[in-house]
Amino acid sequence: MAALNLRAIEQQSERTRRISNRTITTLGLIAALGILATFPFIFSFPGYITQPVDDLTAGIQRLGAGDYSQRLPTDTHPEFVGVARAFNDMTRWTS
Repeated sequence: MAALNLRAIEQQSERTRRISNRTITTLGLIAALGILATFPFIFSFPGYITQPVDDLTAGIQRLGAGDYSQRLPTDTHPEFVGVARAFNDMTRWTS
């Protein structure tokens, strides 16, 4: 009887170990895919944020150099539409 119980415990233990190993492997693969999926975002996001600021800086420098025809696009980054419109209004008023 004890041998039968011990065998049942060992079988259950082995089943649990296999399930645990599969779970760890699956979670590892999901984590690796998640990390790989973030790389394009990591490398493109800073440019997405800094491009409108770079455009504004270049426009201000051209305006300072006397180029009053400089205009910024108002349809590329919704977050900077107000700033771009204000800049365009300013260049229109100074020309």
